Amino acid sequence: MKLRAARAIEKGEEITCDYLGELLNTTEQRQQSLAPYGFSCSCKACLNQGVTDARRKKYLTWQLGKRLSKSRRGADLEYAVHLLREMTEDGLQVSPCYHSLLLEITRGYMALGDEENALRFGQRLHAVKVATGKGKAFKQYTSVEAMKKNEYWKSK
Repeated sequence: MKLRAARAIEKGEEITCDYLGELLNTTEQRQQSLAPYGFSCSCKACLNQGVTDARRKKYLTWQLGKRLSKSRRGADLEYAVHLLREMTEDGLQVSPCYHSLLLEITRGYMALGDEENALRFGQRLHAVKVATGKGKAFKQYTSVEAMKKNEYWKSK
């Protein structure tokens, strides 16, 4: 098994794996899927079921079509960053929804011409993609110069 980290791991911090690939299901659904294997998940998200199940509904809504509106880009970006923070707290960095949200945030800041935030989230996106083995395709988000050549830079 090969393990790549998308962020710094604290000494003594538990490292968990996604056995199901269904991070956006409810805690109960995930536990039922694991039951035939005699396994019960005790990750941070499963232990905080009331909070994380409600949050997952918001993430799924975002994933199923919510994108940054050009007319409301600032407000949508603020909400997207809030969702990303919650997903990080829930340990959902391996979720495809997390990756697409991070990409939308990066592109949103690029469209605003916000170099600092575009670079901050772009580098984070690249780190997550490197950890999943897909980093080369996202190298363009690791420098402001490269991002300024992208079609999303200051797009209206």
